[in-house]
Amino acid sequence: MAGAHRPSTLRLGPSLAGLALLIGGCGKDPAGPPSPTVTGAQMSLAAAPPASIAAGGAVAGSVRVSNTLSDGSSRAVAGVTVTVVVEPASGVLTGTLTATTNTQGIAEFTNLTLGGAVGAYKLAFTGATGGFNLELRSDAIAVGPGAAEVFEAVAAPTPLTATITHSVRPLVRVRDHWGNPVPGVGVSFTILEGNGRLAAPSATTGAEGTAGPIWIMGPTPGLNRMRAETAALPSAAVTFQSTGTGFVHVVQVAAGDWHTCALVATGAAFCWGDNQAGQLGDGSEVSRLAPVPVAGDLLFSDIGIGEQHTCALVAGGDTFCWGRNGGNLGDGTRIDRNVPTRVLRDRRFRNIAIAGYHNCAIDAAGQTYCWTETLGIDGPTLWPSPVAFVAIERNALHTCGLTAEGAAYCWGENNFNGSGQLGDGTTVSKTTPTAVVGNHRFKALALGFTDTCGIDLAGAAHCWGYNHVGQVGDGTQLIRLTPVPVLGGHAFKAIAGGNNHMCGLDLGGLAHCWGGGAAGQLGNGNRPLVEPQPRAVAGGIQFVGIATAGVTTCAWTAAGTAYCWGFNNLGQVGDGTTTDRLLPTRIDQGQ
Repeated sequence: MAGAHRPSTLRLGPSLAGLALLIGGCGKDPAGPPSPTVTGAQMSLAAAPPASIAAGGAVAGSVRVSNTLSDGSSRAVAGVTVTVVVEPASGVLTGTLTATTNTQGIAEFTNLTLGGAVGAYKLAFTGATGGFNLELRSDAIAVGPGAAEVFEAVAAPTPLTATITHSVRPLVRVRDHWGNPVPGVGVSFTILEGNGRLAAPSATTGAEGTAGPIWIMGPTPGLNRMRAETAALPSAAVTFQSTGTGFVHVVQVAAGDWHTCALVATGAAFCWGDNQAGQLGDGSEVSRLAPVPVAGDLLFSDIGIGEQHTCALVAGGDTFCWGRNGGNLGDGTRIDRNVPTRVLRDRRFRNIAIAGYHNCAIDAAGQTYCWTETLGIDGPTLWPSPVAFVAIERNALHTCGLTAEGAAYCWGENNFNGSGQLGDGTTVSKTTPTAVVGNHRFKALALGFTDTCGIDLAGAAHCWGYNHVGQVGDGTQLIRLTPVPVLGGHAFKAIAGGNNHMCGLDLGGLAHCWGGGAAGQLGNGNRPLVEPQPRAVAGGIQFVGIATAGVTTCAWTAAGTAYCWGFNNLGQVGDGTTTDRLLPTRIDQGQ
């Protein structure tokens, strides 16, 4: 209890006091003993405020004011005005903040409420009587969260970017009037649109006042909406919207001269780069610097890229194309398409190869069908071949196929500056598949603009054709009309060809590239004009697949992470910029 203060008074010395006593003893006897005098005053709690409340709760209490008398007794003091405030001042005390003591000396505070931030507060009472200034503080009052008043989205913007077949957790938060998080509030969640699902339809807010569902995106990109509601605020609701880009777990990349596409594990397709003819398939002609989903709900098994168009196979073998259409989309028109359009032919394919304005595919029987703007073939047409193929590859000027036994056949242009990319020992162009000489047995082929490579059953790489920047990989710049070994002694499991460069993955998944690298497409941090033998791609990343075309290269890991590097003038690297990349650059979720 704080001390009381009394104004100073005059005191008599001993001799004068004796004189006063002597004088007082003259005359008649006194009527009786003198009355007790006031020696102090005090303030005490008559009823203490509660030890804890919810913010905005009642803190009613009362204090007693009394005088302390010289005989040790106390006497209630009426008519004293007492004022109450909250400490610290960050608290919010409302109600009647003054009260007057009654005949029992008690000042009642019956309509006080205390709010503000969660924490510990005290009530401070002050008053004055008979020259004494009084002050009293209550014990600490713990203030917790008040009633729910605000229901809002936190930790995830609207709209948010979600991942297909992967989960996101958008959060809602419940706050009271003073902004305190309110725990223990039930929230329910409902899917409004899209093919996603919720791991649980409800949750309860925790200590931070937040709750959120595990929202698992469905297998198809597109609009997804989910609503959160709480019975504590029946008129409030929060809606989350996802663009559903889902560029995760890449299983195939197809690189083109000016744009790039990829398939994720669900079969959904994403594209980025140049889009002036609608070749990204997102329903627009707006170029994109990062992956965007191809429109519609189609799930693909194989994808290929041409100069300004794209084609892909659905799981059942139907073919869809989009982009520039000089007949190469195969839909019976010459109308450009910015969304996938079905190729008009009742034919199921298992492998498709696209380059330039040409398309070829093979059916389950190994027969080859091609359609091409250059030759005016508007839909898949059986291409004469002496053999059946199990895989097919093409570039802008020529096409090659592999038989079940690993024999390679090529056809098309063979005399670009005497290039010899068909590998038959001549520079004569061919319109029907012609065997590559040497009796090699290949497990994979890769076609550059005017050169060709294959990896044999042991993983050794052999290349042939034009070699002006070392793309044949034999340490020279000499044209090779038949397969020659690539230097370095690497055993490769995959190979891919660009305009003037080649890249392969060794058995450990490390990438090696050779040929021209002026745009950084070799991925070694430099821009060599000529690199006549394989050099390791920087970073030591272990890839499971690689693709290249033009002067851009891409590869992906077993975890489905995609990387690209090289020429990037139209965003074909997909990292959100138009800056050439000399090193592998990770491609994250789409815009």
